[in-house]
Amino acid sequence: MSRNDTNSFNYPYRSMTDFSDELYRPRLGRRLDVAAIGLGPTFDVVVASDHAYALTGATLVVLDARDFCVVGRLDGLVSARQIAVKDNVAVVTARESGVYVIDVSNPAAPRRMAHYDPVEFATGVHLARADLAILTCRHYGLEFVDLSDPGAPRFHSSILIGEAQSVTSVGTIAYAGVWFEKELVLVDFSDPAEPVIVGRSALDGFGDGVHVDGNLAYVATGHHSALQRDPRNFELSTHITLDMLDRGYGKGHGIEIHDIADPANPRCVARFKSPPSFVGSPDTWRVIRHDGLLIHADAENGVFIHNVSNPAEPTPLAFVVLPPFEMHRQLRTQSLQEDRHPATGMAVAGDTLLIASSTSDLYRCSLPSNPIAADLPPRTSFPAEYPLPDVPQVAGGESLLQTNGQVHWVASDGEVLFAAAGEDGLYAIDPVGGDVLLHQPVQGLAQHVFCARGLVYLCEVTGGLTVWERSGTTLRQVGAWHDGASVRQVLIDGSLPLGIAVAGPGSFAMLDLADPAAPRLAAMHRVTGNVYARLLADRVVAGRYAVGASQGAGLNWFDLSDGSLAGQAPASVGARLCPIAEGVTAHDGQALVVQAGGYYFATADRLQAHGDVDHIREPDRYFSGNPQSVGPDRIVITNRATGSARILDVADPSAPKTLAYLRLPGNPDRPIRLGDRLIFPCGRGGLHAVDCS
Repeated sequence: MSRNDTNSFNYPYRSMTDFSDELYRPRLGRRLDVAAIGLGPTFDVVVASDHAYALTGATLVVLDARDFCVVGRLDGLVSARQIAVKDNVAVVTARESGVYVIDVSNPAAPRRMAHYDPVEFATGVHLARADLAILTCRHYGLEFVDLSDPGAPRFHSSILIGEAQSVTSVGTIAYAGVWFEKELVLVDFSDPAEPVIVGRSALDGFGDGVHVDGNLAYVATGHHSALQRDPRNFELSTHITLDMLDRGYGKGHGIEIHDIADPANPRCVARFKSPPSFVGSPDTWRVIRHDGLLIHADAENGVFIHNVSNPAEPTPLAFVVLPPFEMHRQLRTQSLQEDRHPATGMAVAGDTLLIASSTSDLYRCSLPSNPIAADLPPRTSFPAEYPLPDVPQVAGGESLLQTNGQVHWVASDGEVLFAAAGEDGLYAIDPVGGDVLLHQPVQGLAQHVFCARGLVYLCEVTGGLTVWERSGTTLRQVGAWHDGASVRQVLIDGSLPLGIAVAGPGSFAMLDLADPAAPRLAAMHRVTGNVYARLLADRVVAGRYAVGASQGAGLNWFDLSDGSLAGQAPASVGARLCPIAEGVTAHDGQALVVQAGGYYFATADRLQAHGDVDHIREPDRYFSGNPQSVGPDRIVITNRATGSARILDVADPSAPKTLAYLRLPGNPDRPIRLGDRLIFPCGRGGLHAVDCS
């Protein structure tokens, strides 16, 4: 491998295809033996009192924390990711499926009490106290949830802090590991309804798990160091080069120790690295401190255990590596880097360390007790300057609807507006006077609504896709489709034989519409990466194509014009899209793709990678968000994570002009246009109308 080799590698969701042994760094300390408990793939585990709680697929498994025998289980927790337990209440984040609140007072028979609708994919969870949960919602920051009545969780507030991955708290300060921005962020939640950022400290890697002990915060980091500022530099790469490593690629893994005695001025006092890693997923890193030990779960790198008798100077004590995959994943050729099952969660029960692996099992090993002298791991410096974000202007306009849920989407059947309001169901509103015409409770979480063929199609996440018929101010359910996956968005054209729905975290379902009131699954297509938020263009392109974006495969083109094409794999160039700051809409017979601060046009017969297309930009502007065509000369780009909306004049598509850059309440999604008004679904901010004349 040459330092000058210009080949590079797709960031950051694939394994590498070349590796040099000169990069290998031996693990320090002694290797510990592990034994599988036999639960199967387990994403997370916690210990509370005399029991361990493990998330295995869609099941919560309760084990006796002394002999690790199963004593109870609860099925039906689709996409379960992290768990926290306090005072006989368990809270489980489940990404696209929301958040589950579970009564574990009887470990033999855990019982689901509530299903909560978070602002976006809920990933991490921490119970600050029995009546207050803190959720990490990735790009949508932290969400504070009132659990004073666990059977009826209530939204307190949310705060944007960057791409929040994991969180912990001490007193009324929350400490969050922030991913892409590479920061430790401190939030004061003395008033959970009005949290405030009080401090930030830069990291040399993507921030994740945090453990606080006294005046020190230990932060687990991964992926790439702060030297790697723009991952698109390596989008066309095929393998790892020394130049990439010099620029921080894969070198963000390790532990950082930050002095938090003054929450307003946290500072890094020590940093040590684990080996570079280039496996993209699952990408979660954890850290805990227990009885003088600092324990670090570093995904495929395994688990590292340090002696922290001197808290600011941990020394290597032992390590764990999980069993290897039988075949190396995602690679065309073998890699010299061991490809082992990842450590995705961990907990301590007495003198036993439990290690969860999302691809393998729940493992156990005995913790070491005697320190072993070893050299300190290498330490590194890093840049700490970060650019300030653009600041939009506060929007005027009027509030049309406030609900007990969050308004995810708005649609019109030509006469009334329909608002999908999460756990608060479906609303129909008079678009002129704003009066609520009807309110329909639903079984799931109403996240997307679409009107076509005289029917109303409602995506209810775990409740599937339901079909309704409106008559005046009443709704009647006339059909449904559900195959077990969480249904979050749907596109039904007025005349084409196929429809399409986003089903599960990364799949598109092709629907047979021979009977529009009874959609039937025709084919399921799994794409690369997750389909975050609503990344399906809400109109077809060129009269036949649905265009859906995914995290790893970029644009996916599905032909809806012929039922016989349902099983045909979507056309895709495999170019990566950021699911928060980029997206696609149908405009002027083409797909308009917002990407890398600008936009370009694409058609099904002209598939090109982002880097091969000339982007259209506005001087001194950076377009960030999901676009929506609202007329032949208007595009609106909304960013739910920043709460912003940019209204563009595209009368000349080659020279866009910003007409307004607005800050809206809550987390605005793509609007619809009614005359001279834009109607935005704003999450907890309700339904909001803005003039666009």
